[in-house]
Amino acid sequence: MPIFTGDRWFTTYYTNREMFIRNLWCDDSTFERIYCAYYGKVKSLLRSLISVEADAEDLAQDVFVALWLNRENIDLDKGLSSYIYTATRNLAYNYLKHQEVHRNYTDVQQAVGNECIESTEAMLHAEELMDSIRKHVEAMPARQQEIFRLSREENFSNQEISELLQISQRTVENQLTTVLRKLRTRLARK
Repeated sequence: MPIFTGDRWFTTYYTNREMFIRNLWCDDSTFERIYCAYYGKVKSLLRSLISVEADAEDLAQDVFVALWLNRENIDLDKGLSSYIYTATRNLAYNYLKHQEVHRNYTDVQQAVGNECIESTEAMLHAEELMDSIRKHVEAMPARQQEIFRLSREENFSNQEISELLQISQRTVENQLTTVLRKLRTRLARK
């Protein structure tokens, strides 16, 4: 049996394509020789492209799995080395694309998480503010409370409030101005 020295062994030992393919895929020792001859080169190339040792090893294994699965479709006219190099490069690029997508997805998740935290904090602040306003309004005279609630909670216009309470529109405006001034003053102290 001839000594294996890269592609030359295959081209000198096997003179026709059919014999090569039959022996390559039926003879475990032939595939094992290919694996032993190329694994180090494949892993080294992958390590230089992706720089993560464990992932380079996994992808190197994937190259040989792809070689085995696509064994009948390999164009030997271009050479086995060319096929292995192209498969290695493509797997590395797909891996890098996947890593970028994963990084972008993680960044988006973090941004959404931060927005949720910020919006939650804003909601809590708004609730605290509303509680404080309610407490301050409850401490005001009954008529001011009533006018404020009709205006701000029920969305009545000043004219509607004046008609409902049978007071002048000017009185409604003055009472609302007084209530809002008191609220600003009390909330500013807080």
